[in-house]
Amino acid sequence: MKKNLLVLFLLTALIAFNGCKKDDNPVAPGGGTNTGNNSGQPMPKFDTLSNYNGVLASIQYSMDLFPGIPTNIAMAFAQFGTTTTVSAGTVSLNSNDIPATTSGNTVLYMIPSTTNPTATLSNVNFNGSNHTWTVGGSSAVSAFTASVTSVSSFDLTYPTTTTTHSKANSLAVNWSGSNSNNKVMIVMAGTAGAGSYSTAELSDNGSYTIPSASLAGFSGAVMLQVVKYRYNVATAGGKSYVLMSEVIKQVTFNIN
Repeated sequence: MKKNLLVLFLLTALIAFNGCKKDDNPVAPGGGTNTGNNSGQPMPKFDTLSNYNGVLASIQYSMDLFPGIPTNIAMAFAQFGTTTTVSAGTVSLNSNDIPATTSGNTVLYMIPSTTNPTATLSNVNFNGSNHTWTVGGSSAVSAFTASVTSVSSFDLTYPTTTTTHSKANSLAVNWSGSNSNNKVMIVMAGTAGAGSYSTAELSDNGSYTIPSASLAGFSGAVMLQVVKYRYNVATAGGKSYVLMSEVIKQVTFNIN
């Protein structure tokens, strides 16, 4: 019983921590900063897509609660609309009902969420399997069902938690499991607010080098996130909806 309570506490704390990262400043495909993403996770921006009207994302993110003990969390997130978010009726992912949370004029579909931080998804795996979304529809959103192929989990191999990197040198970021069907986004931010860097639409070829000139603003502890993603566009009622799967790996290390 005590063990279960500890796991529950750690999971709640982990979700609360990740849910606060609204300033990850990811870059959109084609350029631009994503300021409309309410998931709390880094995500490419798609609102330049013709007739864009929402995003439905399956996300796996992980964190070492203790050194060498990674915890993976599967998350479902959807928002509909452009200048304001709207209800889309019932929404499900692989038969998991995703509840809507309404705050003022904002309607978001999320598991887990701040109102239910310990909710979990079943049959949502990140191994190349299909993630199927079913939208019941509303007066603002037409009903539709569509799928996206999930990204497979991977490892961020460099830098590591023991890395101390000199800003005078470029930083080679390395990861496992290359796949030409994926895209990669890299986001880096100083944990004390000093320094930021982001880029997207990279090839999933196992490495990317951040030039030394881009490291000048960093000093001390830095959080780096490597995001692999795939997306598919569904059309319903003359509107375009992006279905996306992404896996996020992150590490905190030092730059001096």
